[in-house]
Amino acid sequence: RYVMECHLGRRLTADEVVHHVNGDRMDNRIENLAVLSHQAHSEHHNQKHPLTRKCDVCGVEYAPHPTKRARSKTCSRACFKRRMADIAVERGKDPAWREAARQRARENGTAERARFLVLYRWHPEQVPARAEALARAVVEADSRPHDAPRSRDV
Repeated sequence: RYVMECHLGRRLTADEVVHHVNGDRMDNRIENLAVLSHQAHSEHHNQKHPLTRKCDVCGVEYAPHPTKRARSKTCSRACFKRRMADIAVERGKDPAWREAARQRARENGTAERARFLVLYRWHPEQVPARAEALARAVVEADSRPHDAPRSRDV
């Protein structure tokens, strides 16, 4: 504090803190000292996760949401989708399984079922029996006229 006060030619106020840039508290060269507020100094030393990150996909530097700084890896939804597709390829999974499900449904004449599977992101081979019943209900609801009574109304 004394070195910085002599350099500035005034006394430091109660809310000012002298920060050692290189972290060596014995290095009191003026170029190594910086005056910060208590809040800025605390944020600098107690920062668990960085305020800005570099996108894993496109390399752009971005500021993630404050509550998501720990896990944020991408700058946008488009980059997130691209990253998920890359991870699926790395793990040996077919990233185009949704399109394959749609194509099989078109061939079988059950396009509504494929729409349901895509909507709920279930892989066609992993669909439980109750999902089949829900898919049938969706198909039934889509094919019924809007003014027709529902089964529970009858």
